[in-house]
Amino acid sequence: FVEGGAQTAAAFLAAELVDRLLIYRAPILVGAGQAGVADLGLATLAQAHHRWALADRRPLGSDCLEVYERLRIT
Repeated sequence: FVEGGAQTAAAFLAAELVDRLLIYRAPILVGAGQAGVADLGLATLAQAHHRWALADRRPLGSDCLEVYERLRIT
């Protein structure tokens, strides 16, 4: 597990040191918001596609947990 802010998350993702993403989402908005991940250096949608696959999705009350696994492209 990695704990940190947007810059830390981006650094680990850009270095391809992340194998699994656990994303918790809630249907609420609070304040102006902050970025969860900083710039990853991906300029187009084509660069961003086919990097992650949804492995699991489950409701947690009114919230949702989504688990993504990294796709290894050879």
